[in-house]
Amino acid sequence: MLTSSDYTTSVGYQTRADALEATAVGSFAFASGTNSVAVGSGSEAIGESSTSVGRNAGGGAGSSNAYNSAFGEAAGNGVDGLGNTGIGLVAGYTVKGNGNTALGNSAGQYVTGSNNLAAGVSAGGTVKGSYNAAFGDSAGRSVTGTNNIAMGRNAGKAITASSTIAIGVSALAKANSSIAIGTNAQATALRSVALGTGSVASVADTVSVGSGSVRRRIVNVAPAVNANDAVTFAQAKSLGIAQAQQIAAQAQQIAVQAQQMAQQAQEITALAKQITDLRNAFNALSAVSSPRP
Repeated sequence: MLTSSDYTTSVGYQTRADALEATAVGSFAFASGTNSVAVGSGSEAIGESSTSVGRNAGGGAGSSNAYNSAFGEAAGNGVDGLGNTGIGLVAGYTVKGNGNTALGNSAGQYVTGSNNLAAGVSAGGTVKGSYNAAFGDSAGRSVTGTNNIAMGRNAGKAITASSTIAIGVSALAKANSSIAIGTNAQATALRSVALGTGSVASVADTVSVGSGSVRRRIVNVAPAVNANDAVTFAQAKSLGIAQAQQIAAQAQQIAVQAQQMAQQAQEITALAKQITDLRNAFNALSAVSSPRP
């Protein structure tokens, strides 16, 4: 053990603790920031209050780094930023930004942005953006955008969008502000919502509970109250009966009117015949009373 006047501690072969109150433990361990800690063979803690624990953890970090934490073999390598955390084998590898968290083997690799969260094996890798969250094996990988949430194995992968939510195995919400919930559910249009296994929402501002091959009923729906509420079958049936009764009443009125018109037509025909008879009689009378030449 070597202790100097700046309260550094170094233990191991070619170990270095080069800053105030820095600690380096393990062969070739290197702690270069104030209050930094490097534990493990080849580990590096670069920047103020940074911590690296594990073989080769924290290696290749940027010189302006601070407050980063890496736990696990090769975790937190190639990090450039502040307050990033990588826990797990090669977790948080090659991160550029601040406040990113990777939990799980190979989680949160190749991230460019800030305040992203990846939890699960290989989750949240190759992300470009901020405030994205991925939970589950390989969830939320290859994402470009902000404020996206992916939960479930392979959920929310390979999208270029923002403010999406994908929950379920291989669920995919790939348009801005879209939501997909259920295994293999897909919301592919702006602000669309897909609910249920295999459901597809491909038209903007719609909610889908099925697909071209999967149909579902929506049950336990309250009767509509406002103009834009969904109408229940009971309401539609009641409305249909009321309309049928109204149409029947109108048909009856029309039948009565038709009968009245037929009667009026008969009366007009009879009157026309009377007029014709009078005309004929008048003509005959005129012919009798006229003087002969």
